[in-house]
Amino acid sequence: MIPDWTIVVQFGIFVFSLLVLNLVLFKPVLKTLEERDSRTRGNEDEAEALTKKTEIKVHSYERRMTAARQRASEERRKVAKEGADRERELLDAARSRAAKALDEAAAKVAEEKAAASRELTGQVQALAVEIASKVAGRPLSAGGQG
Repeated sequence: MIPDWTIVVQFGIFVFSLLVLNLVLFKPVLKTLEERDSRTRGNEDEAEALTKKTEIKVHSYERRMTAARQRASEERRKVAKEGADRERELLDAARSRAAKALDEAAAKVAEEKAAASRELTGQVQALAVEIASKVAGRPLSAGGQG
């Protein structure tokens, strides 16, 4: 029996095709897939790193905003307190001026009252004589004789 070389030739063609396809098709395709996979993993790692970095920045921003809000609140309280203190000072000064003006007016009124009283006291004798003269119907003198 003569061996059938066609199977051997077909096997040879198959191995040759497999080697050629491996070099021309399989290795480049696998290499491309591996590169894509490594890029994807790299992008995922980069995205995760950026997410962590962003979270850190957001937390930092929130802390700074909280601190800024606290400083602004403290500043508002300080300005309000200064305003209230200034208002109190102005009111105290105005009250003091008003009290001083009232005291001066009261002193002036008392002084004018005393002056009027002195003037009227000096005129009382003369008025009394004049009224008595009119009542008596005859002239009277200030000395009580008449």
